Amino acid sequence: MINRSVNAQTYIANTPEAVIGFLGDVRNRQQYVNALKEITLLQGGDDPASQQWRWKFTALGMEFEGTARCTGYEAGRMYAFETEGGAQSSWLYRAEADGDGTKLSLHVDYSLPDEILSHLPPGTDPDALEQAEAAEVFQGLKRILDK
Repeated sequence: MINRSVNAQTYIANTPEAVIGFLGDVRNRQQYVNALKEITLLQGGDDPASQQWRWKFTALGMEFEGTARCTGYEAGRMYAFETEGGAQSSWLYRAEADGDGTKLSLHVDYSLPDEILSHLPPGTDPDALEQAEAAEVFQGLKRILDK
């Protein structure tokens, strides 16, 4: 397994409550994560803290799937979840007021099968790929949440 971490942050022109509220509803995720192909809510309904779901995403021509569950939710402050299956990961979003908006931070720890390296073009910088993916997620969130 390959173990990696990603740290990124952005500014969103909306309240921390709106940002974390949107992130905390797994049903919104496909609106801002392009590689995510399917989400099926297993349980939890409208309560982010008790949501569990199945997911499927594609990366580098490979498809991964598994289950996930919320591991922490504080309205307007933080949202965390973990995935299991084709990719193990833990995600932590933190929001704090910043002027009229929100500074949003993301920390991800993840593990992928070793075979994924064979799908990377020669000379590819994994750090650059991770930052590009985080930027794409943040752009999607900003498109939806900036007011």
